[in-house]
Amino acid sequence: MKFRADGVDVNRIKIKEHTLNELQCRSVLCYTGGTRESANIIDSQVKSFEKGDNESALDRSKEIALEMAAALEKDDIDETGRLLDMGWKYKKQFSDKITNPKIDGIYNAAMSAGAVGGKVSGAGGGGFMFFICDYDKKFVVSEKLMKHGAVVTDFLFEPNGVMAWRGGDE
Repeated sequence: MKFRADGVDVNRIKIKEHTLNELQCRSVLCYTGGTRESANIIDSQVKSFEKGDNESALDRSKEIALEMAAALEKDDIDETGRLLDMGWKYKKQFSDKITNPKIDGIYNAAMSAGAVGGKVSGAGGGGFMFFICDYDKKFVVSEKLMKHGAVVTDFLFEPNGVMAWRGGDE
C-alpha cells in the first residue's frame, strides 16, 4: 500500500505459488487469549506521533514492509521472517500499549523454539500473533506457544481476501 494525501494505492505483491506454499508451511498463527480496545492503542500511537516520539519507528516500519514485499517476490522466506522480527521491534516503539508481559512471553517462547520472526496483528495489545518458522520447527514452536497459553489456529492464505464462516450451531 502506498498512502497519498488523497487516498491509498494498493498494489498486489507478485508471489510465486511455490513461495506462497512454503510460507504457508512455515507459518503459525495463534490467539494470545487476550482482547484489547484497539481504539485506545491507536489513540496512544497518535499521541506519541504528535509528540515526535515514534516518527522514526513508523518511517522504518514502512521501509521494512517494502523490504518484506521484495523478499517475498525473491522467494526468500528466511529474510521475510527476519524482517518480520525487525518490524515487530519497531512496532513496539509506536506505543507502550502495543505489547505486554504475556505477549512478550509468547513471542520469546516462539523465537526460542525456532521461529524466525513474528508480530502481533492489528493495533497490538492482544489478539492474534503470526510467526514464520524454520521448516523443521513449526511443531515445536506450536507446542511452545500452547504451553504459554496461546491457542494455535489453523488458517490458509486466501488469494481473494479474507473469508470467514461459522459452522453448525455457532
